Amino acid sequence: MKSEVFVEQEIKAGCRAHYNQGVWWQEHVPGFCKPLLPLHSIKLGSAAPLYSRSLIGYEHLTSVNEFADKRITYFVIREPALRSFCFERLIYEKRKAVAKAKRSNLVVARLTDLAPLWNDMREIAISMAERTGYGKPADYYRNHFPAWRQSISREFFKPQREWWGVFKGNRLGAYMYTYLIDDTMHLVNTKVHSEFMSDRASDYLYFTVLEYCGNLPECKLVNTGHSSGPSVDRFKESLGFERIEFGDFYSCRVPVRFALRCVQSVHRYLKHGKVKSNLENSSHLFAKLYRRALGMSKRVVLK
Repeated sequence: MKSEVFVEQEIKAGCRAHYNQGVWWQEHVPGFCKPLLPLHSIKLGSAAPLYSRSLIGYEHLTSVNEFADKRITYFVIREPALRSFCFERLIYEKRKAVAKAKRSNLVVARLTDLAPLWNDMREIAISMAERTGYGKPADYYRNHFPAWRQSISREFFKPQREWWGVFKGNRLGAYMYTYLIDDTMHLVNTKVHSEFMSDRASDYLYFTVLEYCGNLPECKLVNTGHSSGPSVDRFKESLGFERIEFGDFYSCRVPVRFALRCVQSVHRYLKHGKVKSNLENSSHLFAKLYRRALGMSKRVVLK
């Protein structure tokens, strides 16, 4: 789909977005904006969201040559590697993995109806949360299943979105959510049940989707997101993804910069002083806000 269609769909679905200085900006949280279009790199200083919609600040990708203070790595496959992607081009280890998945009677297929799959999808999400600790905790999927199902359904029924699943018999063991914007396929979300790991469901799923992308004339690049840790990064590279670096520009408005400087000062005082504090481990709301602000202050160049 065209980027204009994607923007229109997201706004229709309730995304808080606005257009300013040639860029569509999304409020990820109230008062803080990022570009709505994924992998959108902006020349440093050329665009910013409206002040009234970004009272905290904003963040965007830019050329690493323009802003090297903070870097972020993404993993992509692009032409000509994408066009020639096939089983024979995989490294030996991955050919073995895909062959094992097929011997284990795994089947990769497009998902056209989620109604009979909800229990399997929830178990996959719980299993992955327990295995990796990434994203929402496992109890979220147990205790807030209706809300999670609603959010997934909302994405599923958006036009021109693609969902893939790995089955063993009638059981779903993994799924992936993707969409094509202009000439780039974005692999948005992938989850695999731990019981399907030994059958190499993840390898088979990625291989099938990448082979599909390689045969799409309109797809010239596949983006699987930013770095997620050494083991996941190695997995992506073993499938042929390459690293591309961007500058990660993060700007805070003046009042917020002042507040973050104060947080850094408190942190230095607690770290080097003789005052004992449980702010680093406490579950109190103030302590949580302090830790979040401290994390933000470490990402921002406070000039």
